[in-house]
Amino acid sequence: MVSLSLGFSSPDFLPAAKVVLATYAPLMIAEAAVTGFTLGFILKVAPELIRLQE
Repeated sequence: MVSLSLGFSSPDFLPAAKVVLATYAPLMIAEAAVTGFTLGFILKVAPELIRLQE
């Protein structure tokens, strides 16, 4: 969102938006992986904690 805001505000901020995106993209991927592994672990160990629609 920060990079989108910078990119849409002015063309002068486009280089900064690219740097912000390049910095945050790996962090987003790592966070998604940790969340996925955590959810998988919880579903395996204590599935009653997470209700899935049946």
